[in-house]
Parts: sequence; C-alpha cells; structure tokens
Amino acid sequence: MKLSSKLVTLLFGLVVSSGASANIIELNISDNLVKYENQFFTGTAEVTADGKVVQDGNNWVALEGPYEITADSVLNIAFSSTVLGEIHGIGFDNNTSYTNLDAASQNRFFQFGGTQFFGIQDFNTYTAADLDSVVEFTINLGDYFTGTFNNIIFINDRDGKWDATSTYFQPLQVSGVNAVNTASTLGLFLIMIASLLVRRR
Repeated sequence: MKLSSKLVTLLFGLVVSSGASANIIELNISDNLVKYENQFFTGTAEVTADGKVVQDGNNWVALEGPYEITADSVLNIAFSSTVLGEIHGIGFDNNTSYTNLDAASQNRFFQFGGTQFFGIQDFNTYTAADLDSVVEFTINLGDYFTGTFNNIIFINDRDGKWDATSTYFQPLQVSGVNAVNTASTLGLFLIMIASLLVRRR
C-alpha cells in the first residue's frame, strides 16, 4: 500500500458552549493509514499533501486515532469519486477488521454512495450523476452515537473493474472530535495572540 510521508495537521477551534468555553480540535491526516483487514483487496491508498485520503482500487483503510465523539460532534467532509462502486463512505471503529463488525458497529458507518447498502443511509445521496464532482457532507455525529473510537475507516468498495476507481475524502471541518484541550474564552484569546507572534518571527 502506498502511503504519503507528509503530515498534514488541520487545527480547528470550534464549539463554543454558553459563550464561556470552547474545544480546541485537532485532526491529524497523516501517513499512518493501515489496511482494514479482509477488505483491502487491490489498489493503493495514500494521504496527499493537501490533506486528502485518496483511494484507488477496491479497499478499505483506517486512520488511527483515538477520536472522541460527544453529543456536539460534527463532521464536515468533502467526497468525490470517478466511478460509482458498491459502497463509498466513512465510519468509526475500535479495530481494523471487517470480521468484527456486528450490527451495532455498522451503525457507526455513513454511506455516501454505491449500489449496495451498508450502515447509516441518511447521507447516501452521491449518484452516477455526481461522478467527478465534489460533494460536501455535514454529519451531526452526536445525533447517532457517542464514545471514543480507535479509528476512522474510509471505504472505497469496488469489486468490479477496480482499476478504474479513484475516490478521495477531505475533512473540511471537524468540531467536537478528538478534543485535545478545553480553554476559556480568555485562554482562546491568548492562544490566538501567541499564534500571531509566532507567525511574525
């Protein structure tokens, strides 16, 4: 499997609660993609310098976390594909093995498109008419589940003519996921000032 050596860190400050505090959110899109056992059949998967998870072929891959999903967690992600396969989507899991996916685990997966059905269908709207186009999905994760999960799973399931398939996922905005710090409004202000000072050096 081809993996990029570049590390792309997307830092987001979001989720203001009662005007008093907010979460500092960090999502690392890096080269630690791993194969999702029993579902990585052909092709390659890599992370590009601009933060896309690009998959060619017929494979599922995991991006290691952990990721904490709270009631306020929201995921905004862009998706594009050149071919409509069986399943295209994203989900959260605590392992990297398809054989361990029970019915409850499948309810942590969101399908964006495909000719078969898997997981939550509320966002299964990417059709053949959308091919080669970029479509953004906003998912209120906390409406579906909460908890801490070890991996985000990216699905490019294309059993036939896999060599003609190329898909990508790009996180645009993540709030309430993998919170690494909680700060007051004053704390956020100080962080912003420190960031400006560093940039001026």
